[in-house]
Amino acid sequence: MSPHTKNLKAAELIMTLRGPRTRPIDQHFATEIRFRRVCQEAVAAGIGVSYQQIHSYETARSRLTAGRLHEIAQFYGVRPAEFFPRFNAAMTPKASETALEIARAAAAMTPPQQQSLLRIARAMQAPTLTLVPAGAAE
Repeated sequence: MSPHTKNLKAAELIMTLRGPRTRPIDQHFATEIRFRRVCQEAVAAGIGVSYQQIHSYETARSRLTAGRLHEIAQFYGVRPAEFFPRFNAAMTPKASETALEIARAAAAMTPPQQQSLLRIARAMQAPTLTLVPAGAAE
């Protein structure tokens, strides 16, 4: 066995003992991909990988390369920067999951309900909350 092969075997053993090494950014990318997904098969076909590989990206089992992130961004018609966190300390993995849950709930709503939810979200983002009486013009 060559020294190179021994080094590879040792590296594989270390990775097996350590388990997968995902970082918070890997979890964030996974959430961003899940958030945008139509179906795994469509995304997979669009970028030329198997749907199992898309699943691995969505669960952060596989780490994204810069090239693959670029391909996924092109598939969705967005810039790769859209997948990066907004460097907001409040955007923890739990907050990302909450945002995903809100998006799923909104997708099941009627357009008028979605508009109402959007107005509520925008009002909550404002520095001060302004209460408008029911029926008042916006």
